[in-house]
Amino acid sequence: MPDAGAIAGQKIEVTRAAMEEARAIEGALIRLGASISIVSAPTGQADACILTEALADGAISDRHFQVLDLCRAHAATPMIVLDRADASGVRALGGCGGLVRTLRLERPDAQIRTLSLGRYANAAEAAKRMAAGLGVDAADVMLEPDGIYVQTLGGPLNPPDTVNHTGADGVWLVTGGARGVTSDCAVEVARRTQGHFILMGRSAQTAWPAWLEPVPDLKSLRATLARNSGRDDVPKRPADIDRLARQLLASREIDETLARIRDTGTTAAYVPVDLSDSARIKSALEPALGGQTVSGLIHGAGVLADAHVDKQTEESFGTVFGPKVDGLVALLDCLDMSALRHVALFSSASAVFGNPGQANYAAANAWLNHAAGVIRKASETIKVRSFCWGPWEGGMVDEGLAKMFAARGIPLIARAEGARILADQILDAEHDHLLLTVGEEWGAE
Repeated sequence: MPDAGAIAGQKIEVTRAAMEEARAIEGALIRLGASISIVSAPTGQADACILTEALADGAISDRHFQVLDLCRAHAATPMIVLDRADASGVRALGGCGGLVRTLRLERPDAQIRTLSLGRYANAAEAAKRMAAGLGVDAADVMLEPDGIYVQTLGGPLNPPDTVNHTGADGVWLVTGGARGVTSDCAVEVARRTQGHFILMGRSAQTAWPAWLEPVPDLKSLRATLARNSGRDDVPKRPADIDRLARQLLASREIDETLARIRDTGTTAAYVPVDLSDSARIKSALEPALGGQTVSGLIHGAGVLADAHVDKQTEESFGTVFGPKVDGLVALLDCLDMSALRHVALFSSASAVFGNPGQANYAAANAWLNHAAGVIRKASETIKVRSFCWGPWEGGMVDEGLAKMFAARGIPLIARAEGARILADQILDAEHDHLLLTVGEEWGAE
């Protein structure tokens, strides 16, 4: 793959997705002696191809899928993926670092790297930085106005020395917080503060039938409902029985989370809403807020749609980017940034290391990591942390995944420990690390 010291005579293609940047890159590399062609897609006839898709306009998910699609379709061509790590707004950001790290794991022979651009004044400045970045001997680099940096794993989890909950007694909005591991974090933050908690999720609440005794698991509940399918409030088709069973268990978990938060002495409410729609969020939030403003945000919403890069689709990308990426964009549109004091983003270690089968998930979480920086720049009063979690006990880790992690020697994060870490870092820690990579080894006192 060409570098700045040996660029003369190299044949390099640049994709036309972001045409202004492509033209600027063309000029910068021609001045270094390269032969440049602007193309719609790699032709296989060049020494390398620079992809500008992540810098283009359009839906965030679509931009990332276009990068993946070009990389897998032209695997023999050395690729340089341009990404945007900072911008005036979160919509322009990219998360291609996580995607590319996953691609390299799934296709070890692929020659692919990322150059992530910090905020730049114009395309000419971006091109100048990119040309300099070609000379760095590292797979993934950050191109900032003051220099070029190799991407790191994030800051250390220094335990807080003191308790300082200033500004933490307002309204907390928690997405994905009514169920799973995010609920433990919401309860722990509630235990340490006296705020009001609004939990947002996709699940609508379904009342538990009065005649139905508590059932411990999905399999048992389905069997019980099937035996009672003659009742008016129980469907007869197996698929409908399964759907009702899942709705009932989800609703019970929501009710249990609300009760746990209220047991700490704080107040809590649940709001079912589609996070991809800012208008619906505003409509749902207004009555729940009662004239108050959100001062704390924990964004834990997320889903998985794992598949090898050859099997990834636009739909699988949208499924993952919806609640995690589009959800945060919509939320920020609805919130008063000047009122925010605490923001915790649930990212993933897949963004830092890549993870086979999770190119979409790694990209979405790498995007979150970049969003953390933009949010912090919105106000000096906001304390922001993006938590690149390793696998938790429970949550998205089912029995099969737990066995896989055990076979690979990867310990799981205990739910109580993960909740303690989040509360420590978002409420009390005084260091300025935006990005925290969290695994079991970081959880010990």
